[in-house]
Amino acid sequence: IIYCDGRNMYLSSKDINKEKSELNNEKGYFRTLCNNLNIRVQVANSPQAKGRVERSNGVHQDRLTKLMRLKNITNIGEANRYLVDEYIEEHNNNFSLITKTVEGKLINKETGSEITDIHRPLKDGVTLNDICYMEETRKVNNDWTVYYKGECYQLKKQSIYHPPTKSTVYVRKDMEGNVSIFYRNIRIEYTAIKK
Repeated sequence: IIYCDGRNMYLSSKDINKEKSELNNEKGYFRTLCNNLNIRVQVANSPQAKGRVERSNGVHQDRLTKLMRLKNITNIGEANRYLVDEYIEEHNNNFSLITKTVEGKLINKETGSEITDIHRPLKDGVTLNDICYMEETRKVNNDWTVYYKGECYQLKKQSIYHPPTKSTVYVRKDMEGNVSIFYRNIRIEYTAIKK
């Protein structure tokens, strides 16, 4: 689960006034990514509920501006270099959980207790583009074309898996800009039609 506030990164503008139970079903880049990774998004509706995040932001807002002033940083380029080269490592050294590995187990150095690793490996053949994508639904036209973002795609006939006209297909655009079309979880071949 990821606990977040109702900002646009997590919700589209039409989601903000909807019930929490409906929010997890909405399609958006961040929400789609979380759904693909089996991560539930829980929205906090009050500052008290998101206090931990607010405290973290407060630390950065307070410390970072003072440290940059002490180093005479005056532009974005210098600020970015400082963040990457110094600040992040120093901040993580001060505030991160210190661990060690003993016989393949992750151990908290301060308490000596074992830390459970909840990370799951990707399935064989799964790439980042299979997880990180934008997905929208489209209707198949009478001539087996689909329009998406001002482009027209002619679907190729594929035996029994060919979607009938007026059926719904899913159009995905991955991080590299590649477009894929799916009907009933089966990838449909297509040809882009030039206007």
